[in-house]
Amino acid sequence: MLTTNSIDKVESMVRKLSKESSKWQSLAIAIDLADEILKILLPNNKEWQNQLDRDTQNTGSLPQPLSLDTFKNQKQVKWFNEHPESASARSAFKLFYAEDCALESNFFGLVNQQQNKEYQLQQSIHKIGKIQN
Repeated sequence: MLTTNSIDKVESMVRKLSKESSKWQSLAIAIDLADEILKILLPNNKEWQNQLDRDTQNTGSLPQPLSLDTFKNQKQVKWFNEHPESASARSAFKLFYAEDCALESNFFGLVNQQQNKEYQLQQSIHKIGKIQN
């Protein structure tokens, strides 16, 4: 349900997300942000709203992960960041689902290729530095 408070929360989370440098904290903020947007879109239903009261930033509680067979092939698996709790899983989640609701939502944490290349370069430089010392 749209309220002034909900708009303020979304705006605050967007600002926080834009400043966050930690990959995992960014994921938590993004999940909470998606939950807040869904709260605005969905009608006021206590059961649905409770499903979206995760507060991942503070609790670490993640939505249910999507199974790897969700992806059509192995190449697609590499498009998504690793799951924070399992290297064999991906950051792909069932964000919201209710039998009596026409809306469902999945959340995908995509790999940022530019950041990934920068990280790999930093790792390579770090390894070269260790070899030289």
